[in-house]
Amino acid sequence: AVSRDEPRVPSLTSVWEAALLQEREEREMLGVSFEGHPDPRRLLLPPDWPDGVYPLRKDYRVPDEPIMAPKPSRPLSELEGG
Repeated sequence: AVSRDEPRVPSLTSVWEAALLQEREEREMLGVSFEGHPDPRRLLLPPDWPDGVYPLRKDYRVPDEPIMAPKPSRPLSELEGG
């Protein structure tokens, strides 16, 4: 069990290398910080996702307005075929 206000646990990556991706995902989706983790970059969410918003927490509510505006990878004219 960890504190809800400051969920921190030691990283297991020095013992179990495969924990690297699991810990990155838990940090991003649940807000658990892994002390000593060698690579705390985002794994699943986009870089402009707001800090402090953890989509897999039980208290997360989908907002009425989108958190981020979708950004097309190509101009709209190309996407529509014209």
